[in-house]
This record gives sequence, C-alpha cells and structure tokens, in this order.
Amino acid sequence: MSRTAAATSPLKARADGLLARPPSRAALAQAFPVSRAASAEVLVGGTSFYPPMLDDIGSATSSIHINQFGFTPGIVGDAFAEALLAKAADGVRVRLVVDNRGSAPAPASRTTSTTVVIPTSPTAE
Repeated sequence: MSRTAAATSPLKARADGLLARPPSRAALAQAFPVSRAASAEVLVGGTSFYPPMLDDIGSATSSIHINQFGFTPGIVGDAFAEALLAKAADGVRVRLVVDNRGSAPAPASRTTSTTVVIPTSPTAE
C-alpha cells in the first residue's frame, strides 16, 4: 500500500474518527479472553521483532492485542495496518494501544496514548 493509499485507508478513517474527540470507555472496551500463554520471547530491534509480530497477526484466530510505542505510515506501518485490517475483516478482535509520543503528536498535546479498536466485519462469525 502506498502512502497515498494509507492516507485514505479505512484504518486512518477509523483512527481519525476516534481522535476527533475523546472516545468514551464504552467505545473502546471489549471483552477479551484471558491469555494462557506459557512463554515469552524478548526481541530487540525492528528487524528481529516485526516479522514474528506479522506472522503472529496472520495466524491469530480470536484476538490481537498490541501495545506499541509509535505508529506511523510507511513500509512497516502500512504492513501492520493491512494485516490488522485483514484480521478484523475475518472477525478477529483487534486492539492497538499506541503511545502518542512515539507517533510525534503536537507538543501541546496532553494525551499520552490512544487505543484503537478496529471493528470486526459485520458478516464475520
């Protein structure tokens, strides 16, 4: 996806809508099952952790939760946006929490994070 396409993508439109005014907690709240993960892996640097994250997103079947320092359009951001939108369209619940400071907000901004919940496709089961 090009930068121009990313600027008009459904993800950008959804994010712009959520950022236009403070969303209510109810608009962001979703019930997610408790994780039963039995292991963790520490990966440092984008080249070591972006590919496994995209693989995990691609194999997700019930929910995706990402807490990310910064999220901007570009090669990596577009790849994540496309993967997350595709999973939401498949009915997978997606929640992305982004630290606004990492995304270079306006200096006067008091908001320190944004949570975006991508709605699943209404036809997905």
